[in-house]
Amino acid sequence: MVDDKPDRKKEILKELLISEDDTLEQLHELVAKTKPFLAIEKESGRIILKQKNLTNTQQLGLYLIGKYFAHNLSLAGSSQATFDELSKELGIVKTTMSWPLGELVKNGFVRKPEEGKYEFVYHKIAEFLESLMKKHALV
Repeated sequence: MVDDKPDRKKEILKELLISEDDTLEQLHELVAKTKPFLAIEKESGRIILKQKNLTNTQQLGLYLIGKYFAHNLSLAGSSQATFDELSKELGIVKTTMSWPLGELVKNGFVRKPEEGKYEFVYHKIAEFLESLMKKHALV
């Protein structure tokens, strides 16, 4: 008699797994939550932040979310952004970026896939946007 316990355990435990496909199922909702905060230029893939009263942390998070969407639209070669790109595109002085980026990483919203590159964690997009919507009274 073959012991199928390990297979049954794996089947049950698979319910804990998440993937990018889970986020894609919520894509309409994510796009609706994103629209008040950013747009993506169709020709260039450039991320445009719509709100003016955002903290550096919020700007960095939104920009990286925009990069994620632009990459999935095939408008950006990568969903990652370098420290230099973030500073240039957002107009944030490099010396003031370490702390907000560190906070985003510490809180699990952003990851550093390699030194000097940052990427938004896809399954945290909704949580970040919901927090922003509450802070800006968009709920």
